[in-house]
Amino acid sequence: MLLLAWIAVLAPAALALWGFAAFVLKGTRSVRLLVGTMIPAAAVVCLFFAQYWATRKPPAEPGWDIFYAVLILVSGAATIIITLPAVLIAERVFGRPN
Repeated sequence: MLLLAWIAVLAPAALALWGFAAFVLKGTRSVRLLVGTMIPAAAVVCLFFAQYWATRKPPAEPGWDIFYAVLILVSGAATIIITLPAVLIAERVFGRPN
């Protein structure tokens, strides 16, 4: 269920960012790819990091901060796994050769 929610939010966000990079910024293919995939991934990492530090109870047991840091980075990688196909589809359908 969480994966479907992740796809329902992140795929349209990636397409909107791709459109922004393509039509407003008039970026090259690599710029469109970076904007469409890295901005959502960075947003997810920052959101999860802020949520963790806001709800963290001091003092944490040793090792849990590193565990959650790695988990947050893995969530950013999972975001790229979700947004990359959406950006590649948009690039194939709407992209122009550079």
